[in-house]
Amino acid sequence: MRHSIELRNFSFTARHSVAFPESEGDPDGLWFVEDFHAHEFHVSMRIAGVLDASGCVVDFRVAGAALRKVLAKLEGATILSRWRGARYEVSDGLVVVRYDKASNVREDRFPVEEVVWFDRENASAELLAEEILKAWLEQAAFGEDKRYSVALTLEEEPGCFATAEMDEDDVAAWNASRRNGETATRFAWRRSDD
Repeated sequence: MRHSIELRNFSFTARHSVAFPESEGDPDGLWFVEDFHAHEFHVSMRIAGVLDASGCVVDFRVAGAALRKVLAKLEGATILSRWRGARYEVSDGLVVVRYDKASNVREDRFPVEEVVWFDRENASAELLAEEILKAWLEQAAFGEDKRYSVALTLEEEPGCFATAEMDEDDVAAWNASRRNGETATRFAWRRSDD
């Protein structure tokens, strides 16, 4: 029999922006970039597997502490992704973002200590959920032989959810790759948090 635990009521506030192709049929064409905006993201996790000798799927305390550690690094951050056509410059303690495609010209500035670099094309809720889940896997330590599946849900706005899931084989493969030094999340954490 399989059992599951859920971690709820976790949150962090961060700023991001998402870019969208102006034409669905032309992803290499012009992109529309949202203004940077903040959300209070709400996070929950579900971890499922067989019970261990102690009658637990995993230790709530370990799972929760790992999630809190990841989310603390995102609290108050500006998450910068690799938009097409964007140029980034660090000058006088600021990260300057310039984006000037025909329909969308902008320059934004953020204190360097607030920036979390996100090595993905976008900082969408779906991709953030995936990378938070991977960062959690890097923090959680349940033993080499523990088999479990995990899903992380990120609520960006009330009623708007994005979920990333890994089945037992995905988790085992991720953990094996991590032990071999082959995996890393796509977040480059702020220097002040390391």
